[in-house]
Amino acid sequence: PPLTLRRRHSWHVFLSHIWASGQDQVAVLKRQLQLVLPGIEVFLDVDDLHDIGALEQYVSESAVVLIFLSRGYFGSRNCMREVRAMCEMQKPVILLHEADESKGGLPFQQAVDECPSEYRPCLFDGRAPIPWTRIKEFQRFTLLLVAEQILAHSPHYMLTEKAAKREVSRLHGAIASVRVYFPDMEEVKDLVLRRHVTLYASRANPGALAAANELRDGGLSSHHHGHQHDPARQGGGTSTLRVTEEPLDWDSAVAEERANARRMQKGSSSCFVLYLSKQTFLGEAGDILAAEVRAARRAGASLLLLHENDGERGSAPFVHFFSSTPSDLVDDGIYKQLAVAMLPGRHRDVSLVLALKSLGASRAETRRLSLSAIRNSAQYAVEMVSCATKSWRAPSKSGGRGVKDSGIHLESGT
Repeated sequence: PPLTLRRRHSWHVFLSHIWASGQDQVAVLKRQLQLVLPGIEVFLDVDDLHDIGALEQYVSESAVVLIFLSRGYFGSRNCMREVRAMCEMQKPVILLHEADESKGGLPFQQAVDECPSEYRPCLFDGRAPIPWTRIKEFQRFTLLLVAEQILAHSPHYMLTEKAAKREVSRLHGAIASVRVYFPDMEEVKDLVLRRHVTLYASRANPGALAAANELRDGGLSSHHHGHQHDPARQGGGTSTLRVTEEPLDWDSAVAEERANARRMQKGSSSCFVLYLSKQTFLGEAGDILAAEVRAARRAGASLLLLHENDGERGSAPFVHFFSSTPSDLVDDGIYKQLAVAMLPGRHRDVSLVLALKSLGASRAETRRLSLSAIRNSAQYAVEMVSCATKSWRAPSKSGGRGVKDSGIHLESGT
C-alpha cells in the first residue's frame, strides 16, 4: 500500500517504550514493520535519538505514536515526557500490550491504573489495546493491525476517506473499508472441513460449550452447518461440525474412526474439547471432568485443548494448569499436546483458524474479490480498493514524501 508523510513529519511511527521491559520487543517490532511495509520510517531511540532533550520534537515529527505497554512504563520519566507531548499534540496513538509477565508484561487494567488520571482519556478512551505475542500466526496479525492504523493516519488514506465520504453521499450506499492482509493469510471463511466432526463439551468444564459453539458458528465454509443446510455458508466441500454435551462412548467412537481409516474412508470423527480457564478442574466438577478426560485418553480419543486468554472470560496463565490439573493427567503427558491460545478481540479469528485446522480443516476455494468484480460494484468509487489485488506506485497527493510499494496487500470489504 502507498506510504505517505506530511512535509512536517520525518517518521510514520514513533515507538514509545521503557528500556527495562520493552526494548527487545520494540526492536523486533521495528524490523518486522520494515519487512511488511518496505520504506516505512520508524523512530526507535537506539537508532534515531541524538538528543534526549529533544524527545518532544521527535514526537512532533512523527505521524503516529505507538506505546508499548510493559511493566514500569508509566513510572519512567522520559516515557511520561512522551505521553505528555503526544496528548498535548493530539497525536494518533496505538496501544501495543505486553501481557506475558515473564517477559516484562503486566495486566492491561494494571497499566491503566498506573497511568496518571489526567492522561487516561487521551490514551485509553475508545481505544482497544493490540496484544503482543510470540506465536507466529498471532504476531503476523498484530503487525497487520498496527499497519492498518499507521496507514489510516497517513495523508493518502485520510484524503481517500474524505473522497469516499463524498462519494457515498452521492451513491446512498455503504462504502468499502480497507484492511491489510498477507497473500497467504487464512481466515475461517477460507476453511472447509471435509468430514463430519462431533465436538464433545463436558458440562463439568465451564466455558467449554461456549467455546465449541464459537468454533461451530465462526463462519466455516461447508454445505452443512450442524444439521441444517445453509446456502450462505457453502464452500469447497461437505462437512458437519456438531456440538454435544451428551457423553460419548469413546471406545466405540474411536473404533469406528480406526475402521474407517483402514478402509481409506473419511467417515466421521469425535473430539473432546478441553477448555482451559481458571475454573477448569476445580471442585466436584473438576473431579468429574478429570474422570471423563481419563476415559477419553484411555480410548485413544482426540483432544482439542483451548487455552482462554481473554481476561473477561476467566483466563489464567498456562503454568496455572500444571498445579490445578490432577497430577496423573499431567504425568501422563496431557500437556505435551499444544493448546490453541484463544485470544480476545480481532485475534480471536486467528485462534479459530488454528483450532479448526487442528480438527482437519483446510483451505477452500479463495473468496477474495477480484479487481474486475470490485469494478462492477458501487464500492469501486472508493479509490483505496484499486490496491485490492496488487501493490502499486503512484505520485503522492499530499505533497509529502511520495508513495512506496509494500510487501503486504489491501483488501476491500464492507
